[in-house]
Amino acid sequence: MLALHTLHFADEVVERDDFDYSKPRKRAGDREVKMAGRLVESLHEDFDPKRYKDEYRKAVLEVIEQKAAGKEIASPEEDEPEDSSDLMSALEASLDGGGG
Repeated sequence: MLALHTLHFADEVVERDDFDYSKPRKRAGDREVKMAGRLVESLHEDFDPKRYKDEYRKAVLEVIEQKAAGKEIASPEEDEPEDSSDLMSALEASLDGGGG
């Protein structure tokens, strides 16, 4: 099983035995395997999750404290989602250096 997930904090690391998965019914093609290998190689770096702080959790706790103190909370504006309808093209562009 291949699972790609960006880990941000040490508490997100999960042991392999904690996964419950079934055997895949279809094998990946040569093109997909080569592209996945190039993607993994391009993203490879030493990772120490303890280097990062959970800023989101900190911000949420601050909002909770403000709300508990009776202050009004303004909602932040949401970002526009990117069009990700063609995953294969997006992956190829990222491997080519983003030059779509």
